[in-house]
Amino acid sequence: MYGSFTRTREEIEFRKQRAETYKKLVKLNDSTWKRYSKKQEDDFDDLLGVAVDDGPQINMKGMSPTDVMKATKSCYQRLSTLTRENKDQIIKQINSVKLNKFLEETCSNLLSAKLSTYDIPAFVEVISILHSYYKEFIPLIAPRIVKNCNNQDDVARRRNFIYLYIDLLIVHAVRETEPFSSIFLESLQSDITSQSYSNFTFIWSIIKYAGGDIFGVSRGQDTIIDAIFPENPICPMRKEIFGYFKSLLDAMKQKMDQGRENFEQAYYLIARLGSINSGYMQDAKEERKEYEEYMEKAKCIGFLVNKPVPDEWVDQEEMSELTTIDGVIKIPSRIIAEVAKEKEDKPETQVFTPSMNDNFYDVIADMEVRLLEPLGYDVIQVRKEADRATDSQRIDTLARHYHLIDTPEDRKKLIELFSNINKNKGNQARYLARFVADISQVFTEVGQEISENLFDEYKRFILAASSPRIASQVASKLHLARYIAELAHFKIGIEEYFKCIDFTLDKFRPRTAEMLCTLINIAGKFFDSYCDQTHTNIRRVIEELSARKSEIATHQYALMMVEQTINSIIPPEVEAEPVFYSNAVNEYQAFLIYVFKNEIETEAKPKKLIRYIEKLLIKPEKTKIDLTFIFKLVLDFNSFSAAQLTQLANFVAEFSKLYPNFGIQVADIVSERIHRFLECPSTNYKQRLVMESRFLAELAVKNVVSYEDVLKFMNFILSFNVPNPRHLLIKVEKPKKSQSKDSTTRDFHRIFVVIRMLETLMGRTTNPKYNDQIAKLINHVQLYTITRSPIPATVAFRISDLLDYIALEKKDINAKVTKIETTQQARLINEDPRSTYEIRFLKRPLQIVTNILKLTPELSDEDEDEEDFNEYELYETKFNRERAEFVDLLEQNTKAKNAQHEKITIPLDLMSKQEEFFPRISSQSGPAGPIDFYTSNNKFITIDPADIMK
Repeated sequence: MYGSFTRTREEIEFRKQRAETYKKLVKLNDSTWKRYSKKQEDDFDDLLGVAVDDGPQINMKGMSPTDVMKATKSCYQRLSTLTRENKDQIIKQINSVKLNKFLEETCSNLLSAKLSTYDIPAFVEVISILHSYYKEFIPLIAPRIVKNCNNQDDVARRRNFIYLYIDLLIVHAVRETEPFSSIFLESLQSDITSQSYSNFTFIWSIIKYAGGDIFGVSRGQDTIIDAIFPENPICPMRKEIFGYFKSLLDAMKQKMDQGRENFEQAYYLIARLGSINSGYMQDAKEERKEYEEYMEKAKCIGFLVNKPVPDEWVDQEEMSELTTIDGVIKIPSRIIAEVAKEKEDKPETQVFTPSMNDNFYDVIADMEVRLLEPLGYDVIQVRKEADRATDSQRIDTLARHYHLIDTPEDRKKLIELFSNINKNKGNQARYLARFVADISQVFTEVGQEISENLFDEYKRFILAASSPRIASQVASKLHLARYIAELAHFKIGIEEYFKCIDFTLDKFRPRTAEMLCTLINIAGKFFDSYCDQTHTNIRRVIEELSARKSEIATHQYALMMVEQTINSIIPPEVEAEPVFYSNAVNEYQAFLIYVFKNEIETEAKPKKLIRYIEKLLIKPEKTKIDLTFIFKLVLDFNSFSAAQLTQLANFVAEFSKLYPNFGIQVADIVSERIHRFLECPSTNYKQRLVMESRFLAELAVKNVVSYEDVLKFMNFILSFNVPNPRHLLIKVEKPKKSQSKDSTTRDFHRIFVVIRMLETLMGRTTNPKYNDQIAKLINHVQLYTITRSPIPATVAFRISDLLDYIALEKKDINAKVTKIETTQQARLINEDPRSTYEIRFLKRPLQIVTNILKLTPELSDEDEDEEDFNEYELYETKFNRERAEFVDLLEQNTKAKNAQHEKITIPLDLMSKQEEFFPRISSQSGPAGPIDFYTSNNKFITIDPADIMK
C-alpha cells in the first residue's frame, strides 16, 4: 500500500546527485551567512559608501541603460520557467545581471514556476545563489514559501513546497524550523487525537522524502531513510514521532481485541444456528481489515524508529471444519465442544424476544439538559442516525442535538422526514417514536403534524387495500401501523390512533385486519389501563371486532391474528386450545406458517425460512410437518397478494435445490388447477385463477420449469394453432344455426389467463430465443378472440394493453407480431348466419380495432365497496363507437387488397373445439395432434401444432 522501504534505481541516482549538490550548497550558504554576519558588525562599509550585497560584480562598460534593463528583466522573468533542464542557463543569467532593485519581481516569478519533485534541487540551488548575492532575498521569499506550505487548496503543490522548505533547511539557506515543525506536529497530533490516521499519507510522504535529515537517522543509501547529514537533524522531533508510533500500536491492539471478540460471537452463532451470522462476522472482518491497515502504517514508522512490528493477531487455536448451509467454515474446536455440551444439557430451547424496559415509554429525555456542543449532524443526518440507533440513550442524544440546531426551516424538514418510515425499518418504529416524543416536549406541533401525516397515509392504504380491483396489487404496510401505535404509546397522536382503528373497522377486510391487529397489539393494553376514555374505546373496538370476525372466517391467517388480538385484551375465561390456521395441529405448524407468511412479504432470500423447514422436517412424527404440509403452504393462494408471487416462486426455486422434484410437482398441481377451472369456470374463483396463472409464469422465470413447456401449456389452453398467416387471407364462415356454437365465459377466461402469463413472462425475461414462439402465441390470441362475439371490454382492453406493451418495450417481438383488423362488423354475423366475415393479416403494424380509449372513472367510497362492478356496461358504448370508426376506415381498401392473398375458409365451430388431452406442465409428450382446415374448394390443409411451436 505504501511501497517498499528501498528506492528504485532512478530514485537512487537522483538522490545521489541531489546529495552532491547539497553538500556544495551547505558550504556556500554557511559562508554567506558568515559574511552577512561579519558585514553587519562592520560599521565602516556604510560610512565609506561601499556597496553591500547589491549583486555579482560585473563589467557593464559599453552597455546602454536600455540593454542593462532588458537583460535584467529577461533574467527575472525567465525564473518562472525554471526546471532542472534549464537551471544552468538561468544561473548564468543571474551571474550576469544585478537584481537588487527587482527582488520583489524575482520572488514572484520564481514562486510562480511549476514546481515538481525532481525540480526541487534546481530551485534550492538558484535560491542559494540569489541568497549569496542579496542579503534581503531570503527574508523576502521564505514567508511566501511558508504561505504555499499552508495552502491546502492544491495538495500536490503544497507538498512540493514543503519539500522545498525542508531542502532549504538542509542546505542552511533558511534557519527557521518552526514553520515546518508546526505543520508536521499538527498532523501528528491530529491523527493521535482522532484515531483516524487520515494524515498518514501526508506524514509518510515527508518521511520518505527527507525523514533521515529531519530526524537525524540513516538506514542505508539505498533505503528511503538516506540522510545527507545524519549527524545534524534539522528538527528534533524523535519523541513526537515515537509517540505517533505508539499510538498506531495501541490502535492495532484495540482493533485486534474488538475483532477477536466479534469473531468469537460469530463462531458461537455459527455453531448454534448452522449459518454465518452477517452481523458479528461482518464487523469482525471489517476490524481485521482495519487492523492490517494500521499494522502496515506502524511498520512504516517502525522502520524509521528502528522498531519491528510483529503480527500479534495470529490464531493459534485448533480449528475444525463445520458444514453450514452457506458452505464449509473453520471455527475453533473449543467452541464446537462447548456448543455440543450446551445442547446435551438443554436439548430443546425456546427462542424468545427480550421484553422492553418498563420505563422505555414513561421516562423520556429531559430536554432541559443541553449538550455541551452539537454533534455536527444536519436534519437529514439526524434521520439517518435515528434509523441506526439501538438504544434509547442514542435517541435522546440525537433529540438534544436537534434542540441545539433547530430553525423553522429545519423543523419543517424534520416533520417531513419523520412522517415516513421504510418498510425494512419496522423494528426502528419504537426509536423513531421516542425521538418524536422527545422533540414534542419542546415543539408540540411536531408530534401533532407527524401524526396527522401518518393518518393520511394510513387512510390511503386502507382505501386501496379494501378495493376489490386493486387490493391484490397493494403491499402490506404493517410498519406504518406499528409506527402510529408506537407514537400513541408515547401519548403522541392518540386521537389519530383511534381514528385509524375506526376507519379500519369501516373497511374491514382480511387485508386490513392485519393492520388493525398491529395497532391494537402494540398499544391496546396501554390504553386499556391509561384512562377511562381510552379504556372504553378499546373495549368498544374489541367487542365490535369479536362480532365481525366471522366475516373473515375463510381466511385462516387473518382470523388467527384477530383471535389472538382479542385474547390479548380480554383473556378467555376458560383456557382454550390454541387457535391455529391452515389446519395447524400443533405449535410447530403454527410457527412455520407464521414465519412463512412473514418471509414471503420480504424481498430477501429465503435462506432463513428454508433452514427452519429443514430442521422441522427432521422429526416429522413430532412436528407433523412433511412435504405435503409445505405443498399446502405454497398453494394457499388466498393468503398471498399478486406482489408476493415473485418471492413465493423464489422460495420454490431455492427449496427445489434441496428437493429437486418439489418445483415440478408444484407446477403440475397449479397447471391441473388451471385446467379444471377452465373446464368449469366460475366468477367467484376468477381472482385465484389469475394468481395461479401468474405464479406458473413466475416459476418459468425462476427456471423451476422449462420456459418452453410453459409456452406449450399456454398454446394448449387455447387448443388451436395456425401458421403465421402473413400472406394469407383467412375467411371464417359462420355455420348454420343448428350447428352454431355460441361463445362461452370459459373462452374468454382462457384468453385472460394466457395474456396474464404472457405479461409476466415478457416482463421478467430477456431471452431472445423464445421471441418467435411468443409472437406466434400473440397472433393466436388475436385470432382466437376475434372469432368470438361479443368481446367483453375487459378482454379487449387486455389485448390492447398487451400490443401496446410489446410495441413500446419489446420491439424485437413486435416486429414478428401481425396485428389483425376485422373487415366487417360483428353484427352482420349475428343477423345473417349465412354471411361470412374476413380476418386480414396486415404487413404494416396498425393499431388493433379493440385498442380504444381507456376510461378511469373516479369512484366514491361507496362505489369502491361494490364488488360486482360491471366494467362491460361502463365501456360498451365507447367500445362500439370506436370499433365502428376503425372498421369504416378499413373497409375502403379491403376489396382491392384481398385479391392479392390466397383465401382459406375455416368453420367457426372448429375454432371452439377443445382438445381432449390437457397435459401436465412437466409432461414431455407432444401436442394433441394435427388440425385439419377446409379450403374454399373443399380440400384439406393439415397443420401440425408441433411444427408451429418449433
